[in-house]
Amino acid sequence: MADAKKPGTIVLQSDKKSLDIATATADEQIAPIKPKPAKTEDNPKIDASLLNALNKFSTNVLSHMLSDQVFATPDNFEVYFAKLLESEDSELKSFIASLSSNDLKKTSAHTRIQMETEIRHGFVQIKNILQVISLVYKNLVIMEGIVKKRLDESKRNSNAFEIQDCIKAFSDDLKKLDALMSRHINAIKANYDEVGKVFKNISAQSVYDPQYAVFNKVYFIEVLRSNLAYVKKYGYSETLMFVKVDPKVLAKIDSMNDKRGILRNIAQTLFNISRRSDVVAHYDNGCFCVLMQHTDIEGAKLACDRIRKLIGQAKFFISESELKLDLQMVLTPLNAKLSAEEIISNALDGLERASGKNYEIVESK
Repeated sequence: MADAKKPGTIVLQSDKKSLDIATATADEQIAPIKPKPAKTEDNPKIDASLLNALNKFSTNVLSHMLSDQVFATPDNFEVYFAKLLESEDSELKSFIASLSSNDLKKTSAHTRIQMETEIRHGFVQIKNILQVISLVYKNLVIMEGIVKKRLDESKRNSNAFEIQDCIKAFSDDLKKLDALMSRHINAIKANYDEVGKVFKNISAQSVYDPQYAVFNKVYFIEVLRSNLAYVKKYGYSETLMFVKVDPKVLAKIDSMNDKRGILRNIAQTLFNISRRSDVVAHYDNGCFCVLMQHTDIEGAKLACDRIRKLIGQAKFFISESELKLDLQMVLTPLNAKLSAEEIISNALDGLERASGKNYEIVESK
């Protein structure tokens, strides 16, 4: 947390079909599972009431999925589980967190983020090495010039015949070295250019925005297209949110570093309050988007309210002056009749109308 008193710092606190599936109702008592006696102090006894509450909650999750006509796949169950868990008490949340502490790894996309970060770092090191090699070559060229200068000086000494013969031989060796170094530097340059091409190819396939530590535009559009196919096939409810700091606010900030700092805090706020199934990305030019899976417009409104509340509670300071942030927020439900590009275009058009509002809802056209 940055110090608010320091200048230039930022502070943040299908049609329905009958389903013949038997499920337990909320009123049915589920027999608690009796845990095995603990053998050691490292294997503490688990509260049976919490296990019973977890069983009831899991059954409730499945009931909601069936009610919404959503297939009970592992991915869908995870989304509903996380969404419904938000309304449960803190004791159950803590209990579930303790059970799933070893299962908090990110998805394959997050693994790709880590891989790409390491690759980027590796390429930086390669570039540094090549730059050093280039400097070595330049220094050798300078040294050759110095030697030539000394040769000229020695040639003016008519009494040092034997020395001149030695210097001539040394000059011939330097010429051979120069030809060899020229071939080496051409090979280094060719390798350097090839590394640059590889780096550009990796960047084009990247899913991560290193500046804001969220997904990038390419990955976001890829996921949006994929989810649109599911919406069209199964009729799932999904909502897209766009968030942007009002340009009038950013216009008051002169420092680009301060602007980027504010935008990074916005990105991290969106990431921290999002569910694991949500996709948070930087779309373009300080505009962020959140794809909320299995979330209707009412659920998305609640998410907007939470975001606005958190940002409102945060304090932003620029040169010891507190800055009040105004957000432009747009919500639009995914319409399978539209393409990803059309949905995005409609949402971006709605950002301008969102100024001064809690959020702007863009209905499908």
